[in-house]
Amino acid sequence: SPSRSCDPRTPTRATVPPPSAPPSQSLANVVKYALRRLSSLDTTVYPIGRVLGDGLAIGRDIAVRAAGSKGQGVFATRVLPPGTLIGWYTGEVLSNAEYLRRREAGLTTGDYAIALGASWTIDADDAETSSWLRYINHSSRRANAASFYAPPRRGLEARHGATFFEVTKRVAVGEELLVDYGQ
Repeated sequence: SPSRSCDPRTPTRATVPPPSAPPSQSLANVVKYALRRLSSLDTTVYPIGRVLGDGLAIGRDIAVRAAGSKGQGVFATRVLPPGTLIGWYTGEVLSNAEYLRRREAGLTTGDYAIALGASWTIDADDAETSSWLRYINHSSRRANAASFYAPPRRGLEARHGATFFEVTKRVAVGEELLVDYGQ
C-alpha cells in the first residue's frame, strides 16, 4: 500500500465503502458496526486524530447556516459520498446521572446531548467548547448521516470512547446533513 505522510498539517481522509445495509440502531449493533469500520481502516496513519481523519471542515466541505425553523444547520459545499467521516462529536463528557441533574437544574438545555456508550453523555451545549457537529439536525425520513460509538481500548471506561458522525447516503452540494437521533 502507498505510504502516507505523518505530517499533522497534511490532510488525510480515510473512507471505507458503506455496509450493504444500515445497522440496526441497537447499541450492540452500533458498537459492532463501529468496531468493524475501525478494524478495516489503515491504523498506520499518525499522529492521533488521523487514524480516521479529522473529518469535514467548515469552508472546505460544509457550511453552517440558517436552517429555517430548526435554527442552524450543516450543509454540504461539495458532494459527500457514503462512508465519509463527518467528524468527532465533542463537548463535556458527563455521567448520565450528572447530565440529568444539570438538565433538571436548568444548567443545560439538553438540545446538544448525545450518548457516549450506555452510561455517559457528551453535552455540547457550550458552543465555545464543542464541535460544529452540534448543528447537524434531526430527520428520521431524510437522514443521510449517522452517529457511531467508538469504544475505548481495553481497560478504559466508556467515557474514554468517542462518538463520530459518518455520511450514510450520498449528499449533494447544498443539501443539509441530517441524522436520525432515535428515541
